[in-house]
Amino acid sequence: PKTRIVGRVFGPDGRPKAGATVLFAPNGPRTKTDANGEFVLQDAKKRWALEPEVLAWAKRCTPVAVPIPEMTELVGPLRIDLPRGGVLAGVVLDEDDQPVTFRTVTAA
Repeated sequence: PKTRIVGRVFGPDGRPKAGATVLFAPNGPRTKTDANGEFVLQDAKKRWALEPEVLAWAKRCTPVAVPIPEMTELVGPLRIDLPRGGVLAGVVLDEDDQPVTFRTVTAA
């Protein structure tokens, strides 16, 4: 049976997070939140995951996984609070293990 999952995503500041990505399981349906942080995932199927969960993430926020204890026709509304992202620090090395200067590093 197919499941409809609804909810709302909030950023670290407690306000609705527009444009956050929301995904069911690793390979299920995916969507973006609207201006009010709301989302709807249509046609989620348990066969996509042994332990169903919804994943949510956005720029400058740490991803969050929300387990779905029971797959019913309608799940939610879920409230997902994204915490502020961390800081990436380190040294970039070349193939000879020498430090590389003036490089931009990004994390996805």
